[in-house]
Amino acid sequence: MAHDEHGTPVGAAWARLFDRSIGSPAFIDDHTPELTVATTAHVRGRGLGTALLRQLQDAARRAGLQALALGVHRDNQPAQRLYRNEGWTTHTTAGEYDILVRYLH
Repeated sequence: MAHDEHGTPVGAAWARLFDRSIGSPAFIDDHTPELTVATTAHVRGRGLGTALLRQLQDAARRAGLQALALGVHRDNQPAQRLYRNEGWTTHTTAGEYDILVRYLH
């Protein structure tokens, strides 16, 4: 979680494992958590999403995870840039979403 100077939550990042029965389009396998990053509109473009993403990737690496996955809408160019700049690559597509993977080794 990220908070502003007043203690108000302005962003969060998390990853969780799903199994195939959940039906998430970003499901890759039973060992690859699906990542989510969210920030409030008024803090976007200030590096908070990048900081949250990097911290979560580092924590996942320290925990021994091999990869993370996520789904991002093809039209969401700021998010696409963020993930691509951090080394995420396309694994597959699902409807209007690119399913990206980031190998952590």
